[in-house]
Order: sequence, then structure tokens, then C-alpha cells
Amino acid sequence: MKRVLSILTILVLLAVGCSVAMAAKPSFTEQPEFKPVKAGETLEITVKGKNYTGLTWYFVDPVTAEQFTGKTIGEKFSGLKVKNPNKRQITLKNVPAELHGWFVFCRISGNGYKIDSDTILIQLEGMETPEPVPTAEPAADPTAEPAAEPTAE
Repeated sequence: MKRVLSILTILVLLAVGCSVAMAAKPSFTEQPEFKPVKAGETLEITVKGKNYTGLTWYFVDPVTAEQFTGKTIGEKFSGLKVKNPNKRQITLKNVPAELHGWFVFCRISGNGYKIDSDTILIQLEGMETPEPVPTAEPAADPTAEPAAEPTAE
């Protein structure tokens, strides 16, 4: 009897191991696209994917690079209403002009994987395209040898 139970236990463990190994990685079948709207209007962004169990939208401040989820972006902007923050189509009602120039992407997860969609730029109609945020020059390498002093000839 012990031997039969041991064999059954091994078979169950093998079956579970095979199902985990065969679990598919999540993927996007449709990337988000931005459809321009005017400030104060409603913005809808959609993705499609497969083999995912979790989905989160992220909004990125172009100046600070701070990220807000679909659930928290409404707290950043007064009057912004968010519908379906963790669904494949997120809806932003009463889009503020201050959201112009922000970035948005979607992250799906499942079977131990996390995959990010393409990142899109929010550009509201009638507003000037934002300039890219300048990046700081890299700090000088303290171990590098100093540049040679120019000599007068």
C-alpha cells in the first residue's frame, strides 16, 4: 500500500510539474494606441493579450519619472475620473490639460512573468508637443586620468 501511495504521489508531482512547465507566457496581441482627444474629453486606451491573470495601467510623469497606476492617477489630477483601471480598456473622463506629455503603458502578468506593452505618449489636441526632458550629463569618472593641459606654442 505504501508503494502504491508513493507511486501516486510521484505521478501527481510529475503532472503538476509538467503543467507548470507548459504554462504559457502572457503576451500582447494588440498594443495600446493613442487616439487624440481635447482636454476635458474622455480618453480610452485599449490593449489585448493572452495568458495573463493580472493587468495594471501605468502613467509616467515626464518630468519626475514618477509612476502612477490606473487606480492612483485620479488622485494626482483633480476632476479626473478613471473607469476600469485594471481592465484591458481604461477610460479617463475629464482629461486634464496637465496630462499632456505624460506616458502610459500596460503591464500584464501571469505564470510567473510580467510583460510591459509599448509605451505611448499622451498628446492632447490643440496643445504643443512637449520637448523631451533633458538628461543630466554623466558624472566624471574619478578614476580617469585628467585631460592633458593645453600647451602654448
